[in-house]
Amino acid sequence: MSLEYYPLDRQTCLIDLASYAYTTEDIIYAWKSEMPVQLKDGLRRSLPSFELQDVTTGFCTSKTNTGEYSCLRTTLILRREYSYYLITLYIPSFMLVMVSWVNFWIDKDAVPARVSLGVTTLLTMTTQASGVNAKLPPVSYTKAIDVWIGACLGFIFGALLEFALVNYAGRVEFLEKERKKNKSSLMHEARWPTNLNITPIPPLQRSSVGIATSLHSTSNPLRTTPFIENYPIEAVCPECKAEQREKERALEAMRPLIHNAFDIPPSVAFSRIPNRTPGKLRSRWCLQMWLVKYKERSKRIDVISRFIFPIGFFFFNCIYWVVYLV
Repeated sequence: MSLEYYPLDRQTCLIDLASYAYTTEDIIYAWKSEMPVQLKDGLRRSLPSFELQDVTTGFCTSKTNTGEYSCLRTTLILRREYSYYLITLYIPSFMLVMVSWVNFWIDKDAVPARVSLGVTTLLTMTTQASGVNAKLPPVSYTKAIDVWIGACLGFIFGALLEFALVNYAGRVEFLEKERKKNKSSLMHEARWPTNLNITPIPPLQRSSVGIATSLHSTSNPLRTTPFIENYPIEAVCPECKAEQREKERALEAMRPLIHNAFDIPPSVAFSRIPNRTPGKLRSRWCLQMWLVKYKERSKRIDVISRFIFPIGFFFFNCIYWVVYLV
């Protein structure tokens, strides 16, 4: 019995009728020309786990040192009824995979809900696979049911790993926001120092030519000093100026990509796309609007997974059922 296609397999049963005491010189077996094999009414549906699909006849005459022996062979082709496995294995596992996709619609901050859902579906699928394999003899090759269970486990485990990636991306984004917040506060303190030991200078009055003149200067009333508006940033945060320059260069490089995108709502922007826009330009515009709508990297991963996982599972089903059933 070959179980490579189990439970979508077909088994072949051979029945030989031969004489091992008399050679063909004494007796020769032959099939009738009409209805060589007669089947009992209802025999095709009487088997609990198989369906009798076809019955063929042939010869299996053998030659040995003692002579030639006549032999007749009947071949029974049995197809396994997989409706039982469809109800008890395929549909439940298919639903478990779909339940694991609910994670993509749950908020990334709901860590207990997403982790418990992913672990529960994974353990349920593992238990179901163990129960099925316990009823089968151990074989050295991969069965069709092993491919299905392995793929379902892979998709469920992939959904669990996807949440780990989302959680990591969200944590990185949070740390980046905190770092930017701290940098902005340092820049603010650098511009308006409150705790620095600075010797006060006399009040200055801005002249019409941009030169500050001291009002309390007695030695030389025309003595002027350059006007100081802000305290230098480098005195408190040497890295702030370099960070600011880096941000300005990044924004300048991204300006063609996000030109006026943040000033237009996504719904209005999509409605303004001309129908005759070239394919590349229209795709670029849609990508810009999508990036505007989902600014967080973690949210983008969830949105992409909502499409990638179902599409991947759909293609797997097409290949699986075509290979093993057709």
